[in-house]
This record gives sequence, structure tokens and C-alpha cells, in this order.
Amino acid sequence: MCCVINRERVKVIGELLSELGFEGIVKFDLKEPEYKAFKTLYDAGEDPKYIALIAIMAGTVDYQLAKGGAERFWKTLVESYEKIGKIDNLDDVRNIISDFMDKPINKRLNNIKKRRVNTLFRSGFAEWFLNNYNELINEPIKAWSKLAYTLNTGMERKTMVFAMKAWDIAHLICHGDYLDFPWTIPIPVDYHVKNISISSGIISPCDQDDPYRTAWHEVFRIVRNKIDKHLTLLRIDSLVWQSGKIISSSNFTSGISRQQLYKYFSQEIGLNDEISKKLVNELTMNLYKLQR
Repeated sequence: MCCVINRERVKVIGELLSELGFEGIVKFDLKEPEYKAFKTLYDAGEDPKYIALIAIMAGTVDYQLAKGGAERFWKTLVESYEKIGKIDNLDDVRNIISDFMDKPINKRLNNIKKRRVNTLFRSGFAEWFLNNYNELINEPIKAWSKLAYTLNTGMERKTMVFAMKAWDIAHLICHGDYLDFPWTIPIPVDYHVKNISISSGIISPCDQDDPYRTAWHEVFRIVRNKIDKHLTLLRIDSLVWQSGKIISSSNFTSGISRQQLYKYFSQEIGLNDEISKKLVNELTMNLYKLQR
């Protein structure tokens, strides 16, 4: 399938997201399902390094989820944590992840997922991460690179990037700011990201992930040039993913999608009426292309 990036739409979306400002964009991170999970562990007094490791390990298996999706996935992780209790060492982390992997939310491709997390323990990655945590929070790309190398995959792959995003949000909770990832870190492309990409008109339907990454990279370049703060595409991803989830849950029906998006932006996120309406209009410009 031919992939065409619409630079005119890229410019429109980039300039619109810039209007949110840094604070407006960050508001979407606070609504991510993993944010609530990590906040629960942090409020319970757990050491940030253990929260970070759990975030990364869970992020690597956040795909092909059973019924309940991401919300159930991260809620279940908290349930496994509460079952095990206080985290004092690596064995406690191992027990939490082991219990988590046996839950129904992870039943799809379960053997593959278990091999992945077991590799992170057996290879020494988990121990290395904990031992070098204070260094890695200043050079997070080292952990990103080693994670991908350990799992024999590309750093740009969705789960590798999402593991870094999960850690980034955990770091925000524990330390009050984001990790210093390069601004070129790609957006983790999944079903919801693809849908909002098409609906917004920045790209035509495409079978490959790279064109979606490129399109959002171009959008973000505009945002980055207009907002004088350290931002990465991981921040934009929260807005994009949440919007994509809403239009999907609305079965891509124009009226319902637009109504639900407006309600979410204005009431849940707390954006003003004008910017909420603009986001609704621009993110659903080509919604008809997703209708079955």
C-alpha cells in the first residue's frame, strides 16, 4: 500500500499542538494508564529504581493484550505488586513480574512474553539496571540501547520505545521531571496511533510503521521549534494514543467520536473550549477513511 505524507496537514497539526504549550501537552501524560500504576507504587514508598525497572519490564510486554486493553494491563500490574508487597530486592521484582505474566491480560503470546522478561533477568540486564540506576537516569539512552541489544531487536521497535516511555513517566512521578532522551526518539506506533494519523490527514493508510514515525517526526519538529522546553515525541504520543483510542471506541462514527473527543479534551484534560474544538476538528478531518 502506497504511503503518502501530507505536508500541509503535518503543518496544520504541528502548529495546533504547539498552541497547547508545554503544560497542555504534559497534561495528557497524567491520564496515561501507566501513570496511575506507577503513582500507586511511589505513594506506597517504593524505591524509584525498582519502579523504573518494573516499568521497563512491563513495557516490553505491553502488546497483544487480552480483553481490557492497556487500562486492565496496568491495573493488573498493581494487583500483582499488592499481592507480593514491599519491594526490597531484585527477587521481589522477579516475583511481581512472574505473577503478572500469569494473569489473563497477558494470555496472548504468553510464552513469547515470558521468554522476553526471563531474558532480562537471566542476561543480567535487570541487575545491571539497578546497580547503575543513578548513572542511567542521566544517560537513559544507554539503558534503551542495552535493552534492545539484550532482546535482540531494534531500538525503534514499538515495545522498546514504549518501555522507555513507561520509564519516562515513572521518572516524572519519582523525580518531578522527564528523562533526557534525544528529541528524535520515535513515536511507538500501534493501532490507535495509526488510526489518529489517518484521521488527522497527516498520512494515508499504510502497511508499514516507518512512514507513521516519519509523519509524526515532522509534526514534532514544528512543535519543538515553537515550544522552548525539552520535549520528545513520547509526550505527543500520549495525546495521539488517547485520541486514537477514543475514536476507536466510538467505532469511528463521526458524531460520536467528535462528541467524545470534545468531552475528553475539555473536561478530562481541562483544555479551553477553543483549543478543544480545534483539536476535534483537525484530528477528525479524515475520519471517514476509517469507517467500515
